[in-house]
Amino acid sequence: MACMCGDYCCWSCGPAQGNHKCPICNEWASEGCDHINPRTGKLYGRFRAEARRLREAEAKAEDAMMRDFEEVDSLIAAEVAEHGPTGCTANDQPRRVD
Repeated sequence: MACMCGDYCCWSCGPAQGNHKCPICNEWASEGCDHINPRTGKLYGRFRAEARRLREAEAKAEDAMMRDFEEVDSLIAAEVAEHGPTGCTANDQPRRVD
């Protein structure tokens, strides 16, 4: 369930009320920073290239992370196919001791 606190600088409620974070310094637009024009709420033109570069770097990092997750998933699937869902071979199964 989404947060309903109504705080203008809440990670959930803020964007729902039109507030956003600066893509460069991560400050809330309502709190002001050197990158966002307080009159328009948009980045100053001289910072747009940097924001674009940061966005592209974040997308590359996310793609690399997803490739890593997919590789781990395929390794786990290979292990399960070889050893079963418990990760044990028939000889490794725990024995019941009464």
